[in-house]
Amino acid sequence: MNNDFILYLISAHAQTLIKSGKTNLNLEFHKFGMSLAPKVLEMQEIYQTTDLFALLKKLKATLDQFFTSKRSLNQTDDKTYFFIEYDLYLNRPNRTTNGSQIIAGLIEGCLRINRFDYKVTIKQANDLKYPNKLYFVIRPDEQK
Repeated sequence: MNNDFILYLISAHAQTLIKSGKTNLNLEFHKFGMSLAPKVLEMQEIYQTTDLFALLKKLKATLDQFFTSKRSLNQTDDKTYFFIEYDLYLNRPNRTTNGSQIIAGLIEGCLRINRFDYKVTIKQANDLKYPNKLYFVIRPDEQK
């Protein structure tokens, strides 16, 4: 896949959501990403694992195949991880709707299928060198 296809997919999905009367596009994008998770795991032959960091590394490699971006995986403490996207093509800073929610939902869905109760949120970085820099923050879901 290439970046233009991913953007087209997000745009088409947004138009469908708007036509159906959905107002919280970020939530709908996140749910859409979660719904893609089973198929992505199957296509990439990522099998059940109890090693969270190994799963995240496989997901990083999978994202690298879906669209190009300078991307890194980091761990801040025992239970908090994050992907840093330096030039994410999907991200448009200072917009209320963020297509990157699909990626956050995809990551979260893959984790939940593997029985990791983690929530994936997005945090915009304020970086002049990388204006589209984004963090996918992966931490235990405290609401469970």
